[in-house]
Amino acid sequence: SSAASDVYKRQSVKSDKGGENMVAKNEIKGLIRARGMTQADVAKMMGIHKTTLNRKLNKGILNSNEIEAMINILNIKNPASIFFGH
Repeated sequence: SSAASDVYKRQSVKSDKGGENMVAKNEIKGLIRARGMTQADVAKMMGIHKTTLNRKLNKGILNSNEIEAMINILNIKNPASIFFGH
């Protein structure tokens, strides 16, 4: 497993939204652009529709599987500040 997913697995995330977690949406959107990708590219890699990803990012809420996919797709080295700092 990758270092990013190891960091992810060590986090104890508590949420009252049925396993969904608040994320730093602007940082994620910036990372997508910095990687030369679009939200549509990332959504396709995640196996979800681009509209679904856009809605989730705008709300700032992703579930744990989506967070793990995003860490891997965007090659995020220090995910804690983006996904668990809120």
